[in-house]
Amino acid sequence: MALGYGTPGQANRFLEIISPPEFTQYFRELAGLIPPHGAPDPADLTALAARYGMDFDFAALGPLMAHYGLRMG
Repeated sequence: MALGYGTPGQANRFLEIISPPEFTQYFRELAGLIPPHGAPDPADLTALAARYGMDFDFAALGPLMAHYGLRMG
């Protein structure tokens, strides 16, 4: 996985290499869980991650977002 951040108001680019290739389906499914406005449902994210053998540390999310000035939605 990759984490990208940059200067607010400026375009950013990053390259992410996904292996194995079958894992790209995770991102296709993830895109379907993200609403046009607002944050995705954490229960849906947790269930999707579990199907791919991953988990999320939601307790760490808030401090990381605050530190880097990020927001969901």
